[in-house]
Amino acid sequence: MKKSAATIFAILLGTTLAFGHHPEGGSTKGLFGLKAEYVHILLNPLPVYGLSMGVLVLAAALLARSKAARNIGLLLIVICAASAWPVLYYGQHGYNHLYPQLDTESQQWLDVHMERAESFIYAFYLTALLGISALLAQKRLPQASKIMTGLTLAAAIASLGIGGWISRAGGEVSHSEFRGDEPPPSVPVHEHGQSHDEMQMSETNGGHQHAATADQSVEKTLIPNTPEGIWQEIHKHHSALESAVQNKQLGEIHPHAVAMKELTTALVEAANPDERVAVQSGADKINLAVSGLHQAAHAADQAAAETNHQRFDEAVKQLEQQMNKQ
Repeated sequence: MKKSAATIFAILLGTTLAFGHHPEGGSTKGLFGLKAEYVHILLNPLPVYGLSMGVLVLAAALLARSKAARNIGLLLIVICAASAWPVLYYGQHGYNHLYPQLDTESQQWLDVHMERAESFIYAFYLTALLGISALLAQKRLPQASKIMTGLTLAAAIASLGIGGWISRAGGEVSHSEFRGDEPPPSVPVHEHGQSHDEMQMSETNGGHQHAATADQSVEKTLIPNTPEGIWQEIHKHHSALESAVQNKQLGEIHPHAVAMKELTTALVEAANPDERVAVQSGADKINLAVSGLHQAAHAADQAAAETNHQRFDEAVKQLEQQMNKQ
């Protein structure tokens, strides 16, 4: 029974090694109708909290010299360490869905989170392999099994630290209150099944594009100091979005939509303090329509893109007229 269980885990881990870094290029596929990022959040506790439980059980078993408890601890560690693969897999798919909808700094933290996960997931694979080896060697090589068990415990503890470090960057994506004063570290554009440049080329005919990195978005977005200057930039990106929708080049929506969110934020800050609440309300309408454009581009839905662009166009005009009256 133990050998059968260990064999199953070995096959599972072998699958993770073969496919862990090659999900479908640009895919956002989830599981059982759930979005990929939601599945990622559901599974994420396994290689962190689950692995910590395995470490505690195995450490207690070694102190108590309980073979049964040791096996339970090893099995927990193998399962939870191997679960790092589906966590990464659905995290990659969730990245493709979430990235276009985030502001620049959140995109930078998402890149950091993904870079750490893809670079250090092998620590979890190694932990699972050590655990499987410890289980398989129990009858024929009991002394070697003891050594492998100790190595498994050490690797699991190291993986816990790595998991916490990876999770910290993930928490900073959606929780700005966790961020310190320092900017997110710069990371190279990473590939997860298909490079950003490849996605740009393959999806120009109506698909979803997010080839621009956060740094590129910053370079393309000029933030003037005056409301008049900000409106000039808004009109520029407004025209670009209109052209992308009319020409059915939905892949070009992303950088301009990100720029619009940054510009509306700057517009609220530059507005008269007495009028800031009203301006914020108008900016929220614009950003809601921009989010709709993102989703339409992601789904390659031309009709939805046209509908959301109309809402976006109306929101921009309403806010401009409102501010001209002030």
